[in-house]
Amino acid sequence: FSIIERNNNNYWAHSRLAKYYGENNELEKQEIEYLKLVELNKTNKENYCELAKIQVKLNKPNQAIATLSSLLNEDPGYLEGNIQLAQILYDTEKFKEAVMVLNHALEFNPTAYDLYFYLGMNYTRLNDFQNAKDNYQKAATINGLTGISNLNLGEISIIFKDYETAEKYFMDCLNDDDDKTVAYAYYYLAK
Repeated sequence: FSIIERNNNNYWAHSRLAKYYGENNELEKQEIEYLKLVELNKTNKENYCELAKIQVKLNKPNQAIATLSSLLNEDPGYLEGNIQLAQILYDTEKFKEAVMVLNHALEFNPTAYDLYFYLGMNYTRLNDFQNAKDNYQKAATINGLTGISNLNLGEISIIFKDYETAEKYFMDCLNDDDDKTVAYAYYYLAK
């Protein structure tokens, strides 16, 4: 505190104080410190992301969206910022906005598995199952057909009443390392 009293623009002191408040679960004070950190160093992208996480925890999703939008105005291709913004939009059921963010992010990161996967999730919530399927398949191609992608593709195949393809996807899930994915696969196979 004494360093900040002598020099309110001491980045290191505000950073330590933000960490202290985080460790002690004083989120309101931690938010204030991250606001100061962002003000002091506008190029540190991680500070924007941390600030947005805190704002979400404080049930301030609109502020978190504004924080990340500010970051992405400066660096529209920043993958972590785009993913975090899309997740907040998804969690607040702003699926169309999330799709716009993710599609824009793909212009800068065309091989990012996560972007296609999150597009699949958002299109599913918009009941646009063909686009959901296409994006899950792109994600699976980039990431090597992981279990969760197969699970989602299987669910979409059921929607299209393509049961043979659904069964194939669910069978592929049975070798996954994630027990939850395997359990869901068995559930859908039994169905």
